[in-house]
This record gives sequence, structure tokens and C-alpha cells, in this order.
Amino acid sequence: VFYFSAGICSMCFLFSTLLAVFQMIMVNEMSDEVEIEEFLELLGDDVNLPGKLLFAGILFMACPIATFMVANIKLGVYWTSKEVDTRPDPEVDLVFGWLTCVSTFVMATVTLFTLFPKFVKDLYESKVKAIQDDIAAVRFHEPPPPPKY
Repeated sequence: VFYFSAGICSMCFLFSTLLAVFQMIMVNEMSDEVEIEEFLELLGDDVNLPGKLLFAGILFMACPIATFMVANIKLGVYWTSKEVDTRPDPEVDLVFGWLTCVSTFVMATVTLFTLFPKFVKDLYESKVKAIQDDIAAVRFHEPPPPPKY
């Protein structure tokens, strides 16, 4: 449980940081406020994903901290009072090891192959839409053609 939670915690922090930096780079790529608004509309709920991953990382960090405080051989509250052999079952370690590997793979796959390409697509889609809106605004303000007699 300790290493599983610590691994997931670190992956949440890693991808939260990567997504936040990536979003900052994309917003810097925008040339005006219209493009930024279009981009944020296209992102929808994904705009808050770095914050959600940060919150999940903080929650997962609580488990290793609690495990260390309770079940540490020399300093833990539970094991020092029991004074027993504290080595966990190897089967449990194996299950959580595989769970950590699979969870990390899924998070990496979803982030790298789904979210990053979606963000890039939304970035350039918002730029194109902003340009089209600018063209439409310019055409709207053109003087009307002269009347035909």
C-alpha cells in the first residue's frame, strides 16, 4: 500500500505539473484574448485537470505518510507496540506492485496519447476559429454595396 500510494502520488504530481506547464505554453501561443476564450471553451472540463491531479496526488500522499507513521518498523505506532515481525506478505506486495505499474501505465497513456493531442488540437482549432471570427467581423463592418438603379 505504501509504495502503491507513493507511486500514484508521484505520477499525479508529475502529470499535474506537465499539464499545467503545457497549458501555460499553449496560452502563451495565443495572440489575442479572443483566441484564449475560444481555447478555454474547447478545453471544457479539461482546463481544471492539473488541479484535479494535484488534489489526487495530495490525497494519495496521505496514505504513505499514514502508513509510515503507523507501520514503520522502528518508528511506527502499531508495529513497535506489537513487537512482531513486520515484513508484509509477498503476495500483497506483488499485487500492489502490479497495480502500481498498471495504474502508472494507464495514466501515462491517457495523458500522453489522449490529453496532450487533444490540447494541441484545441489550441489550433481555437486559433482558426478566432481568425474566422475576425474575418467575419471585418466583413460585417464593410460598407454596403452602392444601390443599383
